[in-house]
Amino acid sequence: MKTDRIVMRPRSTAEAIDLGFALVRANYKTMLGLSLTWMLVLLPAVAAITLWLPLGGLLLLWWFKPLLDRMLLQALALDLLGQKSGPLLTLRSRWLGNGMVAGLSFWRFHPARSFLLPVWQLEGQRGKQRRRRQRSLSHGNGGSGFGLTLAFLGLELAILSGWLVLGNLLLPLDFSWLQWGSSLDWSSSQGRWLVAWFLGSYALTVLLTEPFYLGAGLGLYLNQRCRLECWDLEPDLAALGQRHAGRRSLS
Repeated sequence: MKTDRIVMRPRSTAEAIDLGFALVRANYKTMLGLSLTWMLVLLPAVAAITLWLPLGGLLLLWWFKPLLDRMLLQALALDLLGQKSGPLLTLRSRWLGNGMVAGLSFWRFHPARSFLLPVWQLEGQRGKQRRRRQRSLSHGNGGSGFGLTLAFLGLELAILSGWLVLGNLLLPLDFSWLQWGSSLDWSSSQGRWLVAWFLGSYALTVLLTEPFYLGAGLGLYLNQRCRLECWDLEPDLAALGQRHAGRRSLS
């Protein structure tokens, strides 16, 4: 990917993540629309599974987050390329395909998936070439993607805990979180209220955190490509070549 939308230079890990955050802030309306679309698409399946397994809907939302990541990454990629972006334009572009099945199966548990997702989706790498590319990008910076995932996992848990504490304040006084499990009647009005609150809390948590998780991973990816491929030197070398060609034509 080549872009003139941002200044390409080697950055520290913190600066690269901040770059990703800035990209998300610049496209937040589009990413918010995509996140809401993702939730609405999954809503019927979440409701159906929740009727059979109370917390199964939460597992479904968690499992299909890679689908949301692909939508969000496509929106950021369109913006970086200087193309028009928006929820509808993003959904009409090519964001499915390579790596989709892997992303919802064994790759779902990869600890650096937001950092390496552009290799699948934007570069279209497959097989041995993809594995070599991932090793190349991870050279000297492989732990950043893993650390990013851990950091956002902790952030998700902290935000979700805050929602649950708020819910506990709104529940009847004789209720305790220790009632979870066999002692709680999930078919009761209190049980249904609790499931609805838990699902809503997790959905809002994903809405708040997932765009920034994906954006931070893209920032690390762009920074690593800049470090390894000297993207910051290309504009200067191109300008030098143009000046040299101009002098030759004058002579």
